[in-house]
Amino acid sequence: MDEFSKSLSEITGYTDERFHVAAVKAYFDIMNKFQLSTADAYTLIGTPERDVFDAWQRGEEGPRMTVDEMRTVSFLLRIHSALHTLFPDNEQAVAWVHRPNAHFGGKTPLEVMLVGRIEDVQKHLDEKL
Repeated sequence: MDEFSKSLSEITGYTDERFHVAAVKAYFDIMNKFQLSTADAYTLIGTPERDVFDAWQRGEEGPRMTVDEMRTVSFLLRIHSALHTLFPDNEQAVAWVHRPNAHFGGKTPLEVMLVGRIEDVQKHLDEKL
């Protein structure tokens, strides 16, 4: 098993279930705030086993997030924070996520994130702060 498919607890020995629960809750809160479809939310987190994703979405216990999934949540938290620093309300932040952007060659930030370039979106926003 490579490092990125292991859970955080397998790598660090961190076993506190609250850490995983908080990450899952934060992820779906941001997905709701950004008005993402379930399909986009599934793709963005890295297409885990569908039954695992569905359990997370329902708030049920399931396998813990992998390192890659936790990394995605971390980037999303930074993106969400940056957007709310740059824009006074959630509507403007949501619009930015869905609006074509010249910096990304006319693609929306969401489109960029969905093809695995979430870090590019986060770095772009960091440059704006």
